[in-house]
Amino acid sequence: MKKNFIRVNCFTVPIITLLIFVSLASGETYQSSFGFSINIPPHWLVMSGEEIKKNPDLFDFDKGAFKNVDKNFFQQIKNQVAQGKAEIYYNQNTSDNYFWDSINVTKAIERMPQNNSEMKKICNNLPSEFAKIFGKPVKFYSCELRKISGLNAFYIEYDGIAENTRGIAYTFQFTQNVTITFTLTCKNKIVNVMRKEFDDIIASVKIK
Repeated sequence: MKKNFIRVNCFTVPIITLLIFVSLASGETYQSSFGFSINIPPHWLVMSGEEIKKNPDLFDFDKGAFKNVDKNFFQQIKNQVAQGKAEIYYNQNTSDNYFWDSINVTKAIERMPQNNSEMKKICNNLPSEFAKIFGKPVKFYSCELRKISGLNAFYIEYDGIAENTRGIAYTFQFTQNVTITFTLTCKNKIVNVMRKEFDDIIASVKIK
């Protein structure tokens, strides 16, 4: 559980600063190939495996905007999305040249904590486990079970790997052995606004 959960929530960290010139039209309700629907406000841009198939030139490595990007790493990110292992939503209203606020969606073979006892064990271990991955102490602001729109969720909020950023994640039990995690990564200076918008977006999730 712990290793998978950490992998899921750290995946977004290197991505958010790279795919900053991808632009896709977003509808109010997005039907994900992952098997859920979600209301995405128009100012969020969607990057998914289906979109890459429809628009293969989204990752044009010859564009000047990407000239300083590690091409091998960029290809790895593209493969993750193209293979249906991740979806990324970008907030074009709040993002800037320093950082793109984003929501990363991933599935993992695992089970979220089923009760308070399991939750407390995981919450006690997460700071040290995240510190190993991030290479620095990681402060956690929340680690708890919640119910949102009738669904049980495991919620965490913590310092992001990039300076002055915050990570906020909701994990749902998608099937008996598969979870789906939505991770918001945003700048600290707008975390209160982004948290509210993220909660509203998550409240719209409908798992098929």
